[in-house]
Amino acid sequence: FLDQTSTGALNDLERATKQAYAMVAYYGMSDKLKDVSFYDSTGRYEYGFTKPYSENTAELIDKETDHQLAKALGRILAQMHEHGIVHHDMNRTNILYHRTTNGYELSLIDINRMKISKKADFTEYSDDFVRLTDRMDWVLEIAYEYAKQRKMNADSFAMHIAHAKYMHNQRLERKKSLKRLFA
Repeated sequence: FLDQTSTGALNDLERATKQAYAMVAYYGMSDKLKDVSFYDSTGRYEYGFTKPYSENTAELIDKETDHQLAKALGRILAQMHEHGIVHHDMNRTNILYHRTTNGYELSLIDINRMKISKKADFTEYSDDFVRLTDRMDWVLEIAYEYAKQRKMNADSFAMHIAHAKYMHNQRLERKKSLKRLFA
């Protein structure tokens, strides 16, 4: 409606991001940064702008944090679709995050458009991916995890999702053009 993240969802996004960051930077729960912790137990840098690592490591931590969240989203979508559940309004403001000892627990809100049907088709499932984020790299990472969970060909599925995302973006651009034309 406002094309913004609500305060409730924003708080969940902030907490999830901090928790994913802690999993990677403090607890070493990452394939690429195993057994490394950048936790400062002295508290000297808690409120400062200093990081005990390089910019390259910071970028790697960010990527690994994104990776953790993308895997969790891929898993929840796979579980939903295995049970015939299509959200129809899957976007970042409708996903609540909670970190557990094994990763993330996700909850969906704003389920008034959700449909449960064993007859849902591939196009309907794809719609849950295209509204998640504008970042294609993240959408594809979610798609790969989804395909892995559903035992599908990951490359084929990712290509399908990339095409669906492209078509979705084209429809949005046409709508914006029409609004400008008639405004």
